[in-house]
Amino acid sequence: MPNALLDDPYVYTGASLLLGFACAGVFIGLLRIRAGKWVFLALALTGVACVYALNPTHRIASFHGFYHASIVYQILNGTLPPQDPLMGGAWLSYPWAPHVILAGIVAGTGLSVSWAMVLLNLAALSIALALCYRLTAYFFEDNSPRLLATGMAVFGATLLPERLYTLYVQEYGIALDIHGTIPILRRFSNMNAMPVGVILFVAYAILLLRVLTTEQGNMRTHAALFATVLLCGMLYPFALVALAAFGAGAGLVALSTRTAPMLRRVTAAGISSALGAACALPLPLMYVAGRTSGTSFALTTDIEAFAHKVLQEALILSPLALLLLAQPRTVRDWYRGNPLRVQMVLAACIALILLHLFISGPDTSEAKWRAFAMILAGLFAAPAVHKLMTTKPAIAVAVLGLFFSLGMGDLAWKAARPDIVHEVAHEKGRFLHAAHPDEDAIYTWIAENTPRNAVLVDANINGSVFGRRALYIMMPGRQVHGLLGWTYPPAQWVDEIHGREPAEIQSRRAHSNAILSGAEPEAVKQALDHLAEAPFPVFIISRWPEASARLAAFPERTIQILAAGDLRLFEVRQVLHTPE
Repeated sequence: MPNALLDDPYVYTGASLLLGFACAGVFIGLLRIRAGKWVFLALALTGVACVYALNPTHRIASFHGFYHASIVYQILNGTLPPQDPLMGGAWLSYPWAPHVILAGIVAGTGLSVSWAMVLLNLAALSIALALCYRLTAYFFEDNSPRLLATGMAVFGATLLPERLYTLYVQEYGIALDIHGTIPILRRFSNMNAMPVGVILFVAYAILLLRVLTTEQGNMRTHAALFATVLLCGMLYPFALVALAAFGAGAGLVALSTRTAPMLRRVTAAGISSALGAACALPLPLMYVAGRTSGTSFALTTDIEAFAHKVLQEALILSPLALLLLAQPRTVRDWYRGNPLRVQMVLAACIALILLHLFISGPDTSEAKWRAFAMILAGLFAAPAVHKLMTTKPAIAVAVLGLFFSLGMGDLAWKAARPDIVHEVAHEKGRFLHAAHPDEDAIYTWIAENTPRNAVLVDANINGSVFGRRALYIMMPGRQVHGLLGWTYPPAQWVDEIHGREPAEIQSRRAHSNAILSGAEPEAVKQALDHLAEAPFPVFIISRWPEASARLAAFPERTIQILAAGDLRLFEVRQVLHTPE
C-alpha cells in the first residue's frame, strides 16, 4: 500500500486495525496449538526485519538517521569524546556511548551505520523479548499467559490511533504529543538507542524482584544490579530515571511489609543500585556539560502543558482500565496469587506515570518514562485477555487486535514509506555519499583530505554526514527533502536538544550568513577574520557565484581548493598562534 495512502488518518487507522486483527489471530492461534516461544521470537524479528528489507529510506534515514550517522563518523575520526557534529569545536552534549558501539561494528565489519543499527536492533529485540518473557515467570505459571504478557508488553497494551486523535483534537486547539514511544516495538525499528534502555530496564526489574521476593539475593545478583545500573547510566541515562522510579516504587511496597529480612534486602539492593549510579555518573555529567538550564529537565509548571499530559494519560490508559474492569474476578484471582509482586509493579507503573506528568524535558523526552510504564502494563492486561481466549475467543481476537493495531500500523507505515533516500544519498561501504555528483565530489575530497578535526561552513545540513566533518553551525534555513534523516528543524537540534548557549549560536550563524550569502565585503572580512582565529581548521563550501566571488576577493584569508559545478571549496588561512 503506497505510503501516501497511509498518510491519510482514516486509511492509516483502517490498515492498522486490519493488520492488528490479523496479528492477533495468528498470535492466539499459535498459543492454542502451543507453539514454542522461538516461533513467536522469529515472527517478531521478521516483522521488524521487513521494514529494513522493504524500505531503504527508513533503514538509512530512519527519523534521525543522518544525525546519528554524523556522530558515528566523528567517533570513527578518532575524536572521543566526539565533538558536536552540528557545532564544531564543542563536546557533544548528547548521550554518545551507544554510538561508540555502532562505530565499533562499522569499523570491524565494514558495514554502513544503518546496517550496523539493523544488527543491533534485531539483537536488542531478541534480548528484550527474552527478558520480558523471563519477567513474566514471576507472575504466571503457564506458558500461554507468559507469552501473551510478553507480546502485550512489546506490541502494545493500549489502543491509540494517534492520527484519528490528532485529527479530532486539532479542531479544539489541543496538541497531543505521543512522541512515538508506545508501543515499545516502535523503537526497535528506528535508528535510536532506546532498545538498550529497554533491555536494561527489564533486566533491572527482574533482578530487583529476585532480590525482594525470593531467596536469591546473593552477591552475584547484587553485582548484576550494580552492573545494570552502571551500564544504564553510561549507555542510556534517560532510562536511569526509570530504574530509580521502579526501585522507589517496589522498595516502598517492600518496606510496607515491615519485616526485618525485607529491610535488609531493600537496603542491600539500594546500595548496589546507588553504587552503580554513582560510578556511571561521570559520563552523564559529561553528556550535559555546557547545556543551558532551559534545556534540562524541570518541573511541569505550565497548567496547559500539564492538562495536555493528563489528557494523554487518559487516552492511553483508558482502554487498559476498561479491559480490567470488564474482567474483575480474573484480575482479582491473579492478584491474590502474586500480591506483593503485583503491588511492586503497580507502584513502579504509578511512579513512572507521575514522572511523566510532573517532569518536562527537552524534546518531550519524559514521554519515554511512560513507555517503560506501559511495558509493565502488559502484565496487568494479560490475565484478562487470556481469560477471554478460553471463554470468548472471538472477543479476545478483537481486543488483542485493537491493542496490536498501533504497533502493526507503525510497521506498515515505515515499510511503505516512499523510497526517496536515493534522491539525497546512497551508501558506499560504510559511508553515506551525496547523490548529487558535484556535492559528492566536494564532500568526498573533504572526507579524504582534510584534518579530522576540520570544521565546515556549509548551508547543507548533511555536510556533517557526507563530509564526515563537524559543521561550524547548523544553519536554520536549508531544508533538504523535508529534513529527511533529521526530522526536527535545524535550529531545534542545537538550541534545544544540545542546549547550546543562544549567544554563541547567534554569533556563529551571523558569521556563516555573512560568508555564505555573499554579504557586503566588510561583513565577509569580519567573519573571515574571526574564523582565522579559530582553534581548528576551517573549510567553506560556497554554493552561489556571488558568495564565491566575495570569498575570492580576500586571498589573504581564503584559498580556493576545489570546484565542482557551481560549488567552490575554500580553506580559511589561519592566523599562526605563537606560544607565550
